[in-house]
Amino acid sequence: PGARPARRAMSDDLRLTLRPLTDRDEAFYVALYSDELTMRFVAAPLSPSAALASFRAAIHRRCRHIAALEGQPRVLLSADRRGAWLEIGLMMLPAHWGHGLATRVFALWLSEPWIATAPLLIRTAEENIAMRKLAERHGFARTDSAESLARYVRLPL
Repeated sequence: PGARPARRAMSDDLRLTLRPLTDRDEAFYVALYSDELTMRFVAAPLSPSAALASFRAAIHRRCRHIAALEGQPRVLLSADRRGAWLEIGLMMLPAHWGHGLATRVFALWLSEPWIATAPLLIRTAEENIAMRKLAERHGFARTDSAESLARYVRLPL
């Protein structure tokens, strides 16, 4: 799994911070994983009890991070080791879509040394146009894949 950053990253506007997932993020995590719209490109939404079990496992895996805006969790970031690649992704509730938050968070997260120095992989549903555009805006290249998912890669800068 991805290593936790040693510091909290902060954007230029001082309102957006990155930090490891903690116990205080339980309600946010459960809301994400049980929301039908949020999960439509990931998997079937989880029941609240299944989402809670997933949260407890994620806390111990140390590969999930939170982007908080003015102290409130808004985006869940994932980083999972897949062989030589670090597979990354993000999730956010529909109330925060379409305001540029994902773009700001992704740029901040990609500047983290432990992310920026790794070969990165994003796999997403073909229908997930927003994630595909986000990957392309941040220098990821589409590659061929035998999977049913769109596959994007970016080598360390």
